Amino acid sequence: KKLLVDNTKIFIELLPKHKVLSLGCGISSMNKNQKEIENFVKNLLNEIKETEKPVVIDDEDAARVVVKYLIDHGHRKIGVLAGEQDNLHAQLRMLGYQKALYDAGILYDPELVIYAGWGKEFGYRESAKILEKGVTAVFCMSDQIAGGLYQYLFEHNMQAGKDISVVGFDNQVISDYFMPGLTTTKIDLIGIGRTAMNMLLDKLDGKETEQLVRVPCKMIKRQSVMVKR
Repeated sequence: KKLLVDNTKIFIELLPKHKVLSLGCGISSMNKNQKEIENFVKNLLNEIKETEKPVVIDDEDAARVVVKYLIDHGHRKIGVLAGEQDNLHAQLRMLGYQKALYDAGILYDPELVIYAGWGKEFGYRESAKILEKGVTAVFCMSDQIAGGLYQYLFEHNMQAGKDISVVGFDNQVISDYFMPGLTTTKIDLIGIGRTAMNMLLDKLDGKETEQLVRVPCKMIKRQSVMVKR
């Protein structure tokens, strides 16, 4: 299972910013029509795919950092509302969760992990199960999952950051409008696009590129995490 960034829009946005006016592959001017530029970028992406040198987000370390943040706030019984068990993002984020626990000397308990799926409805559906386990904090592997947990808490007269700590992943726009705002992880899409584009340019120049590039994420701290009393 391999991941490859395939966001053509990011590349097209970045091409003029980096003044890429001539790449020796048919684009001599940014006045070429958009479709031609898209086809050019897609062809380059296919070349990278064939050489198996992808650009990926650092799911594992990003999860480690956000779970460590919970641990630093006194939480030791941390539940997980995960994505799908066979999904590579979920697997890597689970490794990051386990590493944070290990570094803090906390024994990993698989009973505290529920594979819910990625959407809000799955987070809502599994909220009762995770809370019944007596967790003081929940690591949601997507902001949408966290949205489902938020809804469940609201309906049961509880609140993130007050009765339980909650963190998400993705930093979707809506996460800043949750009440309270959701502590989460921002994926650097522009950084991913820029890194992948530079790899493409290096390839055109005949340079060797790295086998795997992991682009770091950034934790966004809001009000959904409390110090455990």
